[in-house]
Formats: sequence, C-alpha cells, structure tokens
Amino acid sequence: MTRLHVCVVMLLVALPSTAFATNESFSFVLPNEDVGPKVVVTEFLDPDNTGLGKVLSYLVWRELLTAIGKSPTDVIFVPAAAMEGLLDQLKATRHRAALEVAQRYKASLALWGEVKMRGRSRQARLLVQTFLTLNPDVRDGNLALGLAVSHEGGTGRFQAALPRTRFDFARVSMRQSDLFARRFVTLTAAPLRAAPHASAVMISEAPAGTVLETTDVQDTWFVVRHSGGVRTYIEGRYVQVLPQRVAAAQRDAQLREGPGLIYESTAQVNLQGEFSVLARQDRFGQGIWYRLQVGDRAGWVQGDLLQPRFILPVEHFIAGLSDYRGRRFESAHRELTQFMNTPDVQLKSVNLAVAHQLQGASRLSFHTPFDAVESKDLSAFSKAIDLTPFDPAAYNLRALARFGATRRLDDVFADLKQALDLDPENVQVRAFVNTLVEVAESGAIALPHLEWLAAFVHLERIRLGPHQLLQTNARAIGPHTAGDGSVITIENQTATALRLYLVGPVSRIVELSQGQSKAFDLTEGKYALAAEFSPDAEDKPPRVRPMYSLQTYEPQTRYALKFYVQWQRRR
Repeated sequence: MTRLHVCVVMLLVALPSTAFATNESFSFVLPNEDVGPKVVVTEFLDPDNTGLGKVLSYLVWRELLTAIGKSPTDVIFVPAAAMEGLLDQLKATRHRAALEVAQRYKASLALWGEVKMRGRSRQARLLVQTFLTLNPDVRDGNLALGLAVSHEGGTGRFQAALPRTRFDFARVSMRQSDLFARRFVTLTAAPLRAAPHASAVMISEAPAGTVLETTDVQDTWFVVRHSGGVRTYIEGRYVQVLPQRVAAAQRDAQLREGPGLIYESTAQVNLQGEFSVLARQDRFGQGIWYRLQVGDRAGWVQGDLLQPRFILPVEHFIAGLSDYRGRRFESAHRELTQFMNTPDVQLKSVNLAVAHQLQGASRLSFHTPFDAVESKDLSAFSKAIDLTPFDPAAYNLRALARFGATRRLDDVFADLKQALDLDPENVQVRAFVNTLVEVAESGAIALPHLEWLAAFVHLERIRLGPHQLLQTNARAIGPHTAGDGSVITIENQTATALRLYLVGPVSRIVELSQGQSKAFDLTEGKYALAAEFSPDAEDKPPRVRPMYSLQTYEPQTRYALKFYVQWQRRR
C-alpha cells in the first residue's frame, strides 16, 4: 500500500468562555534558577582591516561583564588566536560557526559581529552589525513560558518556547571617538605602563578603586593620559568598564556624599533623562551605586534607580535574556524596554517581536496572584504577533499566556487556529492541545468542546503513526437544498465497529457499529478524516491499520462515504 503524505487543514471555531472546576490551580512556571547566563563574545569580523574588530569586541565583552557577569567565567572573550580559523569560519558559515563556538565553551549563546569604518580620522564613523546565536542544547526550559495546571488527577504542564535561536541585529552607526571615550575603575592595584605589553616599563601604579579616563583602546589595553600628558597603558583585566551614561526617571532622588545610605544627602534632584557616570561601587547589602554628574552637582545615587546605557543595543537584549533566566523579571523588563527604545532596533521586526514576548513573559512571571494581571500584561504578545503575523510560535505563546491569565478559551482557540493554519505540523501547538485534552478529561476543566479537542488528538495520533489510506473518498450523490452546507452519510461496511474522527470547520467523533450508517450536516471546506476499530469492538481483525484521508466537501451537496477493509493475506 502506498502511503500518502498529506497536510492536515485545521479550521477552528470560536468557543465560548470555559468554566473551570473549583479544585484546579494555575501557576506560571518560572525558569530554572541558577542556570548560568554563560556568554561567549568572539572577536568581530573586520573586512576593512581597521584593527577595530578585536578592540570593539573586547570592549563589548568588558561591558557585558559589568552588565551580567557574577563571575569572570560568566562572559568569555574568544579572540581569533584562541580558535584556529575562527574568523574565516564565521565569515563562511556564520551562525553555524558561532553555534560551534557556543557548544565548545558550553555557553548559552554566542555574540559575534562585523565592524566597518567610513573614514580614517578620530571622527570617522563605524558601522557595527551584531549577531546572536543561541545554543538550543541549553535554551529549552529557560527561554520559555511555562504553565502548570494542578488538579486531583495530577498536573498538566504546558510550555511555549521562544521560537528563535538566531538573531541578526540592525547596523549601528557611531563615531570612533564616542566609542572609546569612557571611564573605568581599577579592581586591584594596577600598573600603568609605557607601552601596551606586560614587559613595558611601569610608569606608576593605580590603587584599587581608582577611576581613570581612557581615550582609546589598543588590543586589550586601555590608553590613559597620565600626569603631564604622558600616554600610558593599563591592561583590561585590571579594570571594570563603566557605562558611559545611565538613564533615570526619578522625580525626587537623593544625591549622597558617598556610595551608601549611611552617607548624608547633599541635594534632592529631579533625576529624569541621561547622565554621565563618574564612578561606580558595589556596597554589600545595598547593591550598586553610581556617582553621577547632574547639572553642576555631582553625587552618589542608588543603582536601583538607574539603567546603564551600553554602546550596542544587543547588550541590553542579552541583559534582558540573562535577567529573565535569573528570575529578575522587573530588571529583564527594563533592559528589554531599553533595547526596544533604540531607533535602529525598529528595523528588525523579528528581534523586536522576541523582545516583546520576553517582556510579556516577564510581566506575567512577577504578577501574583493572577488577579493582578491586566490587559497590558498580555499586550506584549499581541505586539509580537503584529510584527510577525507569519510566525505560528507567536500565536502559541499568546495562547498559553491567555490560558493561564484569563481562562478565556475562545481567545485561546482563535490563536491555536491561526497557528495551525500557518503550520499544521507545529509540535508545540499539538503538545498544547494534547495536554489540554488530558486536563479536560481529568475534570479540572469543564470544556464544552472537548469532542473537538479529542478528535484532533486522536486524528493526529493516527496520521503520524502507521496507517493506510481510506479505500474510497466521499462520493457526491446529489444536491442538498435544505441549507448552505453539506450532508454526508457514512456507512460502516467493515466486519467490526468503527470510530471515526472528522476535523475541519466542524469536528466530530462518530461511533459506527458493524453495518450501521449515520447522516449529519457539515459546513463546507477541507476536512481531515481518520478511522480505527472501536476500542469497544469485540472482534478486532488483526493486521489492519487505522485509516486516514484528506477530503473536501462543497456547499449544498450530498455525499456518501462507505468504509470497507481490504484484507491482507498472511504470508
């Protein structure tokens, strides 16, 4: 028997809001805690041989250490010398090569990029494009929205993962002088040398906690102007790079004499806008503090009131991913907002859609109980759909969010309908429906249209397993003048009872005993149809597979469909 590969066409109907049993409990499942956000930053491609590929990627690495690194191993820099042929591989196979780097270092993601220069002066403009490659081996369970429904029969678990593992970000244009003019603070006592190598003469030593200003970067060394205008160099491993600026939206903030609440307030200021960073300190039990220039005043401000600005939008995107995985949901929301507010980001709708999805998942995760969830908390998922209406995963994510937050299955099914119209083979949507049936059959959900769901689940089981084609299709036998739809008469001519699954504009489960026929109305359209021997049948003929077919029924037509079995002889 020849097997036919067909596409199931799903057209779901809008359902009324669903009643829920009183003994059910819904909770969004949080990401796995303490899963390291390990990031590898590779040396950037430099097709113009400007020498800035390594310098810029090194600077981004140092900023990411400040942004998300709890330890030096959280963010790893991979220069070209560390892997033979690294830059050639990135140029040739791009994301595939980046994935190999991430897997080699057991990292969650790899950040890589390309830098080009327009002009040769200090005012020359750099065009920087970045790329992000997620490692799917460590992605599941941490970049997903999960939902658990507990009931007397057990727990139904739903999951909708973020759909993408590869991101191409829009090009960013910046002046070279703006890129390197910044401050940093020494982590330990650090030598200032006359040249950018460890054997060079030491001019002086900067104590730990010293704030220095750099004007340029050479390889992995920062250029510092020493007293008297002498050009000195400090190795990057000794310093923590400060963000050039921070953003704030605090009407009444206290400027303090030092980094901590024990220091007196010197002024109360309107802290709205962006401000230059003069210094940074970590205070045990009080978090991070920044010393800011606010107008003609300078003072220390608690880091919780501020949002660091990084040189590339992708850094905020990575910080948002890291915060979400670390269950720092409010911080994730803020970082993703900063990413989305960057003008260049608007050019890449796919990246923007994922940022909205992560932002929506963050809002749901820090809302307890569900009564606190508002429509704006779900709007991020709708914005993602507006940006990527072609993506079935976007509808699946919104369906899960709606199911957990509002329990309105009419909206849930509308999203499932669209997802399956776009991709009938979508594994996550099929898993969603399967689990929904299990929960409904447990009694946790009083679902009026359980028959539709059950028909879909069983039909998919037959379609994806060993089956044979129906021996005949429905045959038009005349007009149907009593309505706009179709009428079909199904007759069981096999030697045992049958169970029939019909899924399309309407869905049915039909039991037919041996020799029995039934007639019912249908809405015209495409249907997936499957049949198997009824579990209640006493006589189950062996060696006969379930049957499957795809059928189309025209309006105002009567159809007849007869089931029979072509027996296979024993060898």
